[in-house]
Amino acid sequence: MAISAEIAREVAKVAKANKIEPAALLAVVEVESAGQPFEQDGVTPRFLYERHVMYRELKKLRGAGRAAAALNNGLALPKWDRATQYQDQRSSVQRLALMKKAKAFDEECACRSASWGLGQTMGFHAESQGFPNAVAFVKWMTDGGVPAQIEAMVKEIKKSGLVDEINRHDWAGFAYRYNGAGYKQNQYDTRMAQAYARWKGKVPSEAPKPTPKPAPVPPPPDIEPVDPKPGWLGTIWRKITAAIGALAGFTGITWLTDWQIAVAFFGFLLVIIAIGIGVFFWIFDAEDVREWVKRQLR
Repeated sequence: MAISAEIAREVAKVAKANKIEPAALLAVVEVESAGQPFEQDGVTPRFLYERHVMYRELKKLRGAGRAAAALNNGLALPKWDRATQYQDQRSSVQRLALMKKAKAFDEECACRSASWGLGQTMGFHAESQGFPNAVAFVKWMTDGGVPAQIEAMVKEIKKSGLVDEINRHDWAGFAYRYNGAGYKQNQYDTRMAQAYARWKGKVPSEAPKPTPKPAPVPPPPDIEPVDPKPGWLGTIWRKITAAIGALAGFTGITWLTDWQIAVAFFGFLLVIIAIGIGVFFWIFDAEDVREWVKRQLR
């Protein structure tokens, strides 16, 4: 494990303060960022730039023209494409150069379009994190260092209603909401389970010593997280989609999106209701039912 003892102690401390199992949160950190908080400059939070998010954010905030311009400049893609969008992010030097170019094109959208820090929190979560924009959010993480990065990660977990999932080690349910419906493509659930098994039973004082030369690999490509829905209804819906997402991952169906899940779910409810009505009229004579309804309406 490449997580230093100092970072492991900080993660464990914040986890305990937020009633999260330390070993489980350390497993998330290990998988999301390999425990590496900064880029090569030692200042910029570790990040991964997502071209499909840049395209979406530009189109939403600046218009289709700017999104098309970014596409022509190699800074955006209409949809997620693992085969092409990470080719120039294999090293920290490449990532920093790409972010510099993206910020020159549109700083706010560039910050919104990357996952940042130990927990790889997406920049477009800035407002839900309490910031006016993504530029301010990234600056706060940059100035605040490791503690700020951990706080951002925990805040996203809590706002997404994922404390229960992480504490009961429902890695498929957790990954579905934290990493998106395509989490199986990067085996987030499997890798988190394996990382948790390594961290289980460890206490901060037993955290591993810093690795002299951590593997020079970028964080695994981050599937865009689903924005959390506030309120009790949103919480219920998160539970439903997490369960369906876990079932979809188990069966190998990783291409389902939220709206497809919604259609399938409510379609299933309609089928059940229709069957129930049919059974009712089969059990009870239709003419008797009509007469009973007429009597009630008189």
